[in-house]
Amino acid sequence: MATQFPTYAVTTEGSDAIKAVTDPLYSLVAVATYSAGWPARPTADLVFWVATDVAATAPGAATGDDIVILAQDADLTAIAALTSAADKVAYATGAGTWALADFSAAGRALVDDADASAQRTTLGLVIGTDVQAYDADTLKADTADTITGVGFDSSDYAAGTKSSGTYTPAPASGNFQVATNGGAHTLAPPATSCSIVIHYTNNGSAGAITTSGFTAVTGDAFTTTDTHEFVCVVTKINDVSVLNITALQ
Repeated sequence: MATQFPTYAVTTEGSDAIKAVTDPLYSLVAVATYSAGWPARPTADLVFWVATDVAATAPGAATGDDIVILAQDADLTAIAALTSAADKVAYATGAGTWALADFSAAGRALVDDADASAQRTTLGLVIGTDVQAYDADTLKADTADTITGVGFDSSDYAAGTKSSGTYTPAPASGNFQVATNGGAHTLAPPATSCSIVIHYTNNGSAGAITTSGFTAVTGDAFTTTDTHEFVCVVTKINDVSVLNITALQ
């Protein structure tokens, strides 16, 4: 089947003549009029030819009688030598040398995006939705800073009812914890440096709360009276820990 090439102005130079034509899309194109006995290889450096609808005497006419021969090109030769495969793309490794690289569906989905915003959507990195927008006031855990004019809120962690064993509050659960004294148990300091505030409330089964591992225990004493409440401030720093108990009745 003939292939339509760009139209150029050419003239006939004989039944077996070759006419070199320059075109913006093709560095060198040679057009030859077909005749009986057309050689399989007109010259050593013209090695690619395909049937075309471009007539030597009337460009664009669908005669199918002409042959376009492309001058040998190192890049085309190198690309032709590659073995195509799924999810591969050709790329230049040097002058006239080419290779194949992986080109996955994910990569193609990114490349076909119109702009950086669309690419962020593809990657799941939409600013303000998937990632936080830059803010000069954002605090960093490993950078010293000063908080001025603002405070912060915190949610209470429900530590549940303690009726046996040892309750060792952990900062990972939150710095403000709520616990119920439902039976005799032990209160111990956290393993890492931190400050934790515990709101204790006795229920009808409240038992004696003993402390273990604290460097110092100050303030009021725990009771076992139903509905009694206590605020305990636990401070752990370096290798010392302090528990301060405040009775609320």
